[in-house]
Amino acid sequence: MVLGLAPAVLVAFAAVILLAGVVNGVAGFGFALVGTMALASRIEPSTAVVFMILPILG
Repeated sequence: MVLGLAPAVLVAFAAVILLAGVVNGVAGFGFALVGTMALASRIEPSTAVVFMILPILG
């Protein structure tokens, strides 16, 4: 397990990042807003921010 998370949780995180990317592509903004909000509903907000920084840097 990566970071001590179950595979289903990692798949859910990937789906959230994909959804945020779609919103960003359609609207031109909102990647961090949508992604961070969705992840923060499941994990601690500080951890959600770190998870959303990684795709932006990538």
